[in-house]
Amino acid sequence: MVESLEQTVIRFLHTELRLSKDDSILLAVSGGADSVALLHIMHRLAETGQLQCSLVVAHVNHNLRCDAALDQKFVQGQARQYEWPFLHRSIDVRGNSLKHKLSVETAARQLRLNALVEMARQADCSIVSTGHHADDNVETLLHRMLRGTGFRGLGGIELSKQFHAYPEITFIRPLLSIKREQILAYCRTKNVSWREDFTNQQITFTRNRIRHSLIPMLCQEFGPGILNGISTLSNHCRSLQQRIEHETDHTWPHIVITIESNKICLSRVDFVLLPLPIQVEIIHRALTILDIGLREITQKHYLAMLSMIQHPRGKMEVPGHCGVTCSDSILIFEKTPFQTVFNEFQSVTLSIPGITIFGTWEIEATLLKRNGVDLDHFIKCKDSFVEWLDAESLCGSLAVRNRTSGDRFCPLGLSGDKKIGKFLASGGITLTERKKAFVIIDARGIVWVAPFRIDQRCRVKPYTKTILQLQIKPSSST
Repeated sequence: MVESLEQTVIRFLHTELRLSKDDSILLAVSGGADSVALLHIMHRLAETGQLQCSLVVAHVNHNLRCDAALDQKFVQGQARQYEWPFLHRSIDVRGNSLKHKLSVETAARQLRLNALVEMARQADCSIVSTGHHADDNVETLLHRMLRGTGFRGLGGIELSKQFHAYPEITFIRPLLSIKREQILAYCRTKNVSWREDFTNQQITFTRNRIRHSLIPMLCQEFGPGILNGISTLSNHCRSLQQRIEHETDHTWPHIVITIESNKICLSRVDFVLLPLPIQVEIIHRALTILDIGLREITQKHYLAMLSMIQHPRGKMEVPGHCGVTCSDSILIFEKTPFQTVFNEFQSVTLSIPGITIFGTWEIEATLLKRNGVDLDHFIKCKDSFVEWLDAESLCGSLAVRNRTSGDRFCPLGLSGDKKIGKFLASGGITLTERKKAFVIIDARGIVWVAPFRIDQRCRVKPYTKTILQLQIKPSSST
C-alpha cells in the first residue's frame, strides 16, 4: 500500500500531467497529514530519481489559531530537512471576512488562492500542488448538493485546473484518488509527523459538520459503500460536463456579439433556442471571462438568470459585482462596482413563477389556487417575509425597486393613501430597518412595501381565484 501511493502520484505526474524536468512545482503545505504526506512522497520520488523537476515548499498562515505560527515553523523545518526553498505568506482571514461580508471559509479560500499564486510567480513555478484527497472530494460534493449545484459542481474537485485569472498556473491534486485513511497509514508506516489543526473539529464550519456529522451518519445508515457511489456519480457528472463544454466550444463563437474587458454581449435570440445545459454553461463562461467570483453564485442564481432571460427586458445583479441585462435580442453581462450595479438596476422584473435576485434579497414567486389553501391559517402563522396577493387585481408584470422619496400606497388595514416614509416612521420602525425596505410594483403602483405591508387593493378577497405568494429572504450569497 505504501508503494501504491508513491506509484499513484508518479503515474499522475508523468502520464496525465506529462511533467518534464524543466517544470517547477510549488508544494502547498499546511502542516497537516495530507500535505505533509505529499511532501514526503515528492521527496522520495526526487530521491530515487523518478522526479527531476524543481520543487519549492510554500505555507500560508491563516492566523485563525493562536498556535498558527508553529505550523509555519514546522513546515519550514521540513523544507530545510529536504534542502528545498521555502516561501510563506500571512493572511488576515477574519478581517477580510468582516470587511467583505464573507464566511470565514470563503475568505480563507480566496486569500489562500491569491497567496499561492503570488508565491508561485515569485518562485517561477507553473504548477501548484495541493494535498486534496478522495474524502475531500466527497465532502465537496455533499457541500455543493446542500447549496444547490449542477453537473459542473457534481463533477467535484478536478485533478488539475487552471483558473481564468491565472492561466499560466496549473493547480494539481496528486492524492485525489487516495482516501485519508490510506494517507494516515502511509504517514505512520514512514514515521512522518504532522501538525493537528483543532479547528478541523469545530462543527461551526459547514464542511466540518459534513465531515464529522453527515458523512458518519450516511455510512452508518447505508454502509461505507455510499461514499464510493458518490465518487462514481462525480466521475459520471465530470464526463457529462466535459461533453457539455465541448458542445459549448462550438456554440460560443456563434452566440457572441461583442466581448470587452468588463462587458459581454450575447444574442438572446440564439441563446433561448439552445438546450438548457448549454445555456447554463454559456452563462458560466461569460461570468468566468469577466472574472466574476463563482463560488458565491449558486443554483438559485442560475435559475433566476435563466428565468429572467425567458422574459425579455429584465435586469438583475448576481454576486461578484455583475449586472445582467436582457432585452428582446441582446443579453448583457457587465462587471461593475457593486454600488454602480445596484443603482443602475433599481428596477428588476419579477419572474412569476420563479426566483428573482434583488440586491441582497431573494424573491420567490408562486401561484396558488384559492380553493386549495387555508387563508385563515396562513394569516395566523405567517411572518412579515411572506405575503399573499390577489393575482387578478394585479396589472401587468411586477417589478422590484428601491423606494424613493414621495412613494405612496394604501396600507392594508388603514384608510387612505400614505407616504411610505411616514407610514414606517409612525409604526415605530427603526431607521436602520426603514433603510432595508424596498417596494414591489405593478403598472398601477406599489403592491408591497417589503417586508412591512401590502397595498389594500391587492389583498386576497372572498372571490379571489388565484393567489400570488411572494416570499423574500436574504440571498444565499450574503
